[in-house]
Amino acid sequence: MFVVPVLFGMYWKKATTPAAWASIICGDLTLVLCTKVPALKEAIHGFHAVVPAFAAAVITMVVVSLITPGRVASEDTLKRHLLAG
Repeated sequence: MFVVPVLFGMYWKKATTPAAWASIICGDLTLVLCTKVPALKEAIHGFHAVVPAFAAAVITMVVVSLITPGRVASEDTLKRHLLAG
């Protein structure tokens, strides 16, 4: 679930580094558990395991970003990357 930190890192100014790591770990763990644990396979009601993993990664990214004082990109960095794209 590396897409969540990448998207949030590019488009949300409050995204932090600890939140990105937590999001990756939580999303990947959710994906594996929903794929391998039969009770969780049934609990997601036929959805692909990526759906709950993506949701868990997004929720983790937002919550951890709001509670950690991680390093936020400077305005210079943001301008440079927005102009490059």
